[in-house]
Amino acid sequence: MVRTRFNLPRLRPIHVVFFVAASYVLFVGYDAVHSTGQIGSTRKNGDGCTCHGDQVPTDSVLVWISGPDTIALGDAALYTLYMKGGPAIAGGFNVAAGRGSLSVSDTLSQLLAGELTHTIPKSFDDDTVSWEFIYHAPLSGSADTIFSVGNSVNLDGIPIGDEFNFGTNFAVHLKD
Repeated sequence: MVRTRFNLPRLRPIHVVFFVAASYVLFVGYDAVHSTGQIGSTRKNGDGCTCHGDQVPTDSVLVWISGPDTIALGDAALYTLYMKGGPAIAGGFNVAAGRGSLSVSDTLSQLLAGELTHTIPKSFDDDTVSWEFIYHAPLSGSADTIFSVGNSVNLDGIPIGDEFNFGTNFAVHLKD
């Protein structure tokens, strides 16, 4: 039996710790960023769901918001974002308010830097997926806008085939 001897550099504990930490950030960090939603992708402040490749909005994905179109200054109301179309296996979203603020109403959504997004892609129920959220009206003004975007995914881990579209800007009339 012939033994081969390799001259490997001797690793110090600090090298091992750095390697493990870098691997964690690279692999777990990538998964966390891409599976737990994205902010800054609505028409208020972004270009759509670019985290899934070089996508462009498509009419095959429909995104809309349902809720009160009039709300008193300083009040809060429950709204729902709906999405249908695209691969229709699972979906994610991003919602931003023009002047008011937003908060979550379930465990599948999260608030990041004042915007709402999903914690994990949510499965479609028949041909639609939805998320509820709470909109808080500002203390002054006469109108506000809620911006949205939805991303329909096929869950194969490859951006090709995933599709997104912006929702129609939802106008909220504010009253005293």
